[in-house]
Amino acid sequence: MRSRKNKKIFNLTIIIALALSVLIFLGKTTDFLNLKNIFSLCRVSDFEDDTQDEDHNDENHSDDGDSTVSDDNNPFLTNENNDNASPSVDGRAANSPIMYVHVMNVGKADSIYIRCANKNILIDAGDHESEENIIGYLKRQGLNSLDLVVATHPHTDHIGGMYKIIENFHISNFLMPEIPEKIFPKSRSYTNMISALNSKNVSAQRPEVGKVLNVGLMKITILAPGRQYDDNMNNNSIVLLIKYGDKKFLFMGDAEKESEFDILRRNFDLKSDFIKIGHHGSRTSTTDEFLSKVSPLYAVISTSYGRNANFKNARQDPPAVRILNKYRAKIFRTDINGTIVFSSNGKNLRVKCQK
Repeated sequence: MRSRKNKKIFNLTIIIALALSVLIFLGKTTDFLNLKNIFSLCRVSDFEDDTQDEDHNDENHSDDGDSTVSDDNNPFLTNENNDNASPSVDGRAANSPIMYVHVMNVGKADSIYIRCANKNILIDAGDHESEENIIGYLKRQGLNSLDLVVATHPHTDHIGGMYKIIENFHISNFLMPEIPEKIFPKSRSYTNMISALNSKNVSAQRPEVGKVLNVGLMKITILAPGRQYDDNMNNNSIVLLIKYGDKKFLFMGDAEKESEFDILRRNFDLKSDFIKIGHHGSRTSTTDEFLSKVSPLYAVISTSYGRNANFKNARQDPPAVRILNKYRAKIFRTDINGTIVFSSNGKNLRVKCQK
């Protein structure tokens, strides 16, 4: 009788042990699956859907490209993580603040919002048709003030919504070029902008080529205009090179070939990870000589080219695409990709698109 009882106890023990083993195995499998999912978040997307996501760290564009991106947050969220993190001396600690560059989809116009460590910059403000969308977009980021606003040049597709920006946000610094009297603007966009500046008591500053502006952790060098162009408004565009950590971002406004050659003559170090292509990708800008010095990883064209069936040229690609392909730059276009957001911790670069 005792032998039979002991046998039952032994069998029960075996069953319990097996059950525990199965539970442990399942627990470890779950942990493994979770770990696999975590790592899958860091993989480069092949741009198979409307929301696109890509990481890049290129040793040719970085002094020591061995770090990985630490941010996986949606850049369209109002409160972006790591905005208030404490940086190291070089601004690139493991938990360094993330710099965001939002190239907004405003058709054949320009408006770019930049944020890093609670410092906010706006380059251009689109045209009249996009002004409300730009205001709404910035408000959704939680903005009430801008540390620097740049009106690259007074064409309507760049300053059409600027008076609304001035009216709706506190502006600490405002930068705009001096325009020669021969081509002095008389548009409603320009007069509205000047009236808004006066009513809000905002002083406009003139760009000085070679001057460096420090906006938080971002180092901004003014590359153009190096002189006044009295025959072409586009060449009076302010051109900016923004450096954050090891990464460099070049913003061309509508600068054309003459301005590009003037920049080259000044021997600036132009090599950049990102370029916002000048004049919406038209043939007047983006020369071979200039692009060879920039050698960008990523190029963004703000345009409505692909959506405009009445465009003079029936091709689907802006002229700049050909030269960009020569240099194997990864091309993004607002007419195809929608709003494009780049993010960087100073060592790596990531891009997301939202159509």
